[in-house]
Amino acid sequence: MKTPSMLHRPEPTTPDVDPDPPPPGHDDPVDPPVPDGLPQGDPPSNPPPMRMPGGSGAPRPAARTLKRRTVMDIHVQSPDKRAIAQVLGRYFESRSLRYHIEELPGGVLQIGFRASGRPVAVTVSFDDAAYDTYTHWDASQKQLALGRLADGFSRMMSSRSPAALAGDYHVERF
Repeated sequence: MKTPSMLHRPEPTTPDVDPDPPPPGHDDPVDPPVPDGLPQGDPPSNPPPMRMPGGSGAPRPAARTLKRRTVMDIHVQSPDKRAIAQVLGRYFESRSLRYHIEELPGGVLQIGFRASGRPVAVTVSFDDAAYDTYTHWDASQKQLALGRLADGFSRMMSSRSPAALAGDYHVERF
């Protein structure tokens, strides 16, 4: 039995160019519509969607895995304390930790977050004279002071015991 000869056209020689990928077939799964604001398609690390049992051919709705976003929740009224809270919050954002900051009576900031699955609270208090001086500074002096505050807070947090469930950070000077 003789097999029919197939027509073959040689490809042009282009060693530095990859050939075009084959066009999508009719049996390739179609991505379900995605609401606005979310990326289209599956990330490369996700396996292809599974087929529904019974041979319907329709892909099973896949659980969407979203990148974990840092949740920032700041409840501080004073503009100066809010700026301080935002600077302190960057410590947690850089580590992708969820956190909340609220102002307690007496001008104290309380930061809540989770470490090793347990809730942790850090209280940030201020020397009254130092805070009063800080509020009267111009914007450039405040920026420098906030940088120093962020460095001090980061040092304090890095020296914290992993088992500690609470901490106090007292700002004596800016």
